[in-house]
Amino acid sequence: MRTVDLIHKKRDGGELTAEEISYLVDSHNTGEIPDYQISAFLMAVYFAGLAEGLAIGGQLGLDRAMMLDVILDSHGAPPVLRDRAELLLGAERPPGFEVSGVRKDLRAIMATAQDAGVPASTAAAALGQYAGATINGFGDRDLVFIVDYVRRLAQGKTDHLD
Repeated sequence: MRTVDLIHKKRDGGELTAEEISYLVDSHNTGEIPDYQISAFLMAVYFAGLAEGLAIGGQLGLDRAMMLDVILDSHGAPPVLRDRAELLLGAERPPGFEVSGVRKDLRAIMATAQDAGVPASTAAAALGQYAGATINGFGDRDLVFIVDYVRRLAQGKTDHLD
């Protein structure tokens, strides 16, 4: 298996097989991918998925605060979301981890995964979102604002954030 082939497969809309996903997990378990990179990868992917889910709910008329309450009430809500959710509801705080920093880490994760021969199609998809957000003016904002970037895309707003 070659990482680049699996990245292209996922980028082009293909689904990864159980074997390909196992390859990623096994590579982490054998130490080919360090813990900090898997952690950063999982956080970036979580927020990219959260952004899509909240954008879908928003487009269907659901209230963001209500959706966040439901998510935060679950056992699956990561501590970083509990800490940063208030930003998504309008609170003002300095960024804890900027969108551009997540983009940088995802690039490093992809390079390491490729070197280790590990498929990283999910990281590639997340990188696309964070790269787009950075280019469109979200780079210096907290990583949770990937949610607002995806919402803007769902609303057909592709202009630069000013």
